[in-house]
Amino acid sequence: MSSDKQEGARFPFDRYKSLKKGARWSLEHIHAQHSEGMKTEAEWREWLTVHREAIAAISEGDTSILDEIDKVLGKARISGLRFAELQERIFAELSAGGEMNLDGIGNLALLDTGNNAALSNSVFAVKRNHIIEMDKRGEFIPPCTKKVFLKYYSMSAGTQLHFWGKADADAYVDEMNSVLRPYLSGSLYAEAEGGEE
Repeated sequence: MSSDKQEGARFPFDRYKSLKKGARWSLEHIHAQHSEGMKTEAEWREWLTVHREAIAAISEGDTSILDEIDKVLGKARISGLRFAELQERIFAELSAGGEMNLDGIGNLALLDTGNNAALSNSVFAVKRNHIIEMDKRGEFIPPCTKKVFLKYYSMSAGTQLHFWGKADADAYVDEMNSVLRPYLSGSLYAEAEGGEE
């Protein structure tokens, strides 16, 4: 959401409608909700590899989780149980604290189905990197989705680029309410928990 007041700034409806053949728009959880759908060892290896990169980017000396990922990736076979345990630890490492409604509007953004499927099991840091790469390739990303992953709505003080937390979700919802207030009676959502006023 943005009250972009630049003269001539218009929503790019032509780009919004020009999805790749067979694709459509869908909601993406900004902060990973869970990891359903990954059932093969190849999917587990790919997930561990991209998340290892995200952890390495923010690692400050403690390499224990990186060493553990490398150990698992170095094995000929990965068990589902071992992957689930390591995945849970990675989610904890790359998640911000605070209770947040994972299905609330403060944790949702719009992406095309192809990119949504590619990102659905990833944490915020991995999704953010993917969105930046999409933008570099000139792919259309809805303006507010791009702003979410660039932390546009979050205040600079205390902002961490690698996590999407309750404060980020609250700031996002506050901006939606601010932009929509002239058009609606009252706020849509009182806070990121999705409670109506």
